[in-house]
Amino acid sequence: MSIERVENVLRRKRLTLIPINCLHPDDQLYTVLAFQPYGNLESSNTFLKNCDREGVKRKFSEFIKLAGSKAIDLAITPEYACPWEVIEDSIQNNWLPKQGKIWIFGCESITPTELDELADRHKNIKWIYERITPSMGKTFLDPACLIFNARDSNGKNHTVFIVQFKNCAMGDRRYNFERDKLLLGTRSYVLSNDENSIFLHVLICSDALNFSWKALPQHLQQPYLICHLQLNLDPQSIHIRPYRQEAYRKGWASKEFFCLNWAKGFKVSGFNQSSFGGSVLFTKASDSDLNLTDERLSNNHIKGFYYTRLEKLYAHSFVFNYGEHAFLFRTTKCSQALAAPPAQKRTGPEMLDVFVWHLHNAEWRRIESVDDGFSSACGQIGGDLSTLLDQSLTRINIERLLTLSSGKIRGGEGEDWYDPKRIIYFNVREDEIVQRLTVADDPDRIVNDERNQVLQLFSELKNNITKIACNFPITLKGLRDRCQVNYSNNRNEFNFNLYSEDRSAKGTGAFIGAKSESDARRIFNDMADLLGNDQSTLVVWYFLGGRFQYIFDNQDKITKAYSEGRKSITKEGEDE
Repeated sequence: MSIERVENVLRRKRLTLIPINCLHPDDQLYTVLAFQPYGNLESSNTFLKNCDREGVKRKFSEFIKLAGSKAIDLAITPEYACPWEVIEDSIQNNWLPKQGKIWIFGCESITPTELDELADRHKNIKWIYERITPSMGKTFLDPACLIFNARDSNGKNHTVFIVQFKNCAMGDRRYNFERDKLLLGTRSYVLSNDENSIFLHVLICSDALNFSWKALPQHLQQPYLICHLQLNLDPQSIHIRPYRQEAYRKGWASKEFFCLNWAKGFKVSGFNQSSFGGSVLFTKASDSDLNLTDERLSNNHIKGFYYTRLEKLYAHSFVFNYGEHAFLFRTTKCSQALAAPPAQKRTGPEMLDVFVWHLHNAEWRRIESVDDGFSSACGQIGGDLSTLLDQSLTRINIERLLTLSSGKIRGGEGEDWYDPKRIIYFNVREDEIVQRLTVADDPDRIVNDERNQVLQLFSELKNNITKIACNFPITLKGLRDRCQVNYSNNRNEFNFNLYSEDRSAKGTGAFIGAKSESDARRIFNDMADLLGNDQSTLVVWYFLGGRFQYIFDNQDKITKAYSEGRKSITKEGEDE
């Protein structure tokens, strides 16, 4: 497989690229409109296409119009997604990117003959693609279209269509569909404005299997935006993800990756239905640059854009909600080398709008919020979890509350345990599975078991332990009457989750479940170190020997034996 510089290809056609906004390494934000589609796809010996032809064409036509009306810098769709009829309509109606904009569309399959005929019908477009001849039963191509503008020697503008083909077949272990039917490309492209530009490269799904950084021009020193288009049941596969992990493991901070998959529930004929999405924006912007304020993270979350952290790689990932949406966000560039030093700051992505398809009116409609699945997860636990469903609490603060209430705050990080970068549930596993407590889209059993356990611990703390006055040590006697487990959006009170009804008294309580006394003391000590001056009101409850026990500031403890018919209280180390 060869990689060609687009500027060289254009030069042979006596064209010069009109610089693309998102590749100019300055401090200006650029906008992205990404379509994560849902649907069923049918396959045959000659194609892989959407089943609902008319419905899908309307969605994509309106998506293109939306990209044009919003003057989007980068519009993008995943692998095998956009119907070629929509591409042809956009050409005929001049629904095409303007100067400085680029569209990267994963399109439905096409045969070499069909593509040649399309190009012949639209000679006003400058077409660039390799000629491939069907052979040995392989009949169709898996294309991605890069659509942008160039200028000829007379100063006339032209729309350019680079059609890049997948070069590595996906192994499905059942039908060997792509292995046996897909024509493979032998060429891919790197697009740049000039030698100082950010470089852009497109991967089509399993192209990642044989990806080599060494094949990319100037891969060591040049900033890169890699757009990875997928139709993938396992987009975080151990065989798919190494290219991005390798870059961050080597400390290549000026590389960013936008992986765009289909929405949860898509289905290709003959295969299982997809159980999750997997669209993610990865960045290695510095902690000091990236905007991780509560306001930014909360607003992004409401719009279906969830912050996570790749802790071992010192990188960050922003995960898209798994449902079918058109996402409109703006973000900073992976290089700002041409900006004045004081202006250089990679603050990262900000979701502006999210759209859903309105079937009756056949239009994309803006919505205010996206369901993260957390309310449903709470509903499966039972008990009163109304605190966690309080609309006045942000999802970020709900994660803090749950982390604090279950004793999962981490030691050794100073007093900022509540920084999202420090909270364990914001860290994705090495397999890139999201562990966020308030993001309940992922089917991963381990993650869901952990969420359920934390919610059950919280339910026990809220509905049982704190309802009995004698469960509180003398240091928290002000909470013995009608204690409420709650949380404040006030940063000065992030260390507290227990309040008296009139808010005159407050404290910190955690229930850690069935633990040994030594484990409980260790957790208490870790929490006390992090709470600093607030540790005097800390109590850690645990279950041991059929009893609830606690540890507090002077290391005294109370045990309670539970039974159906009676209550038995034993006090140790404390006078009544």
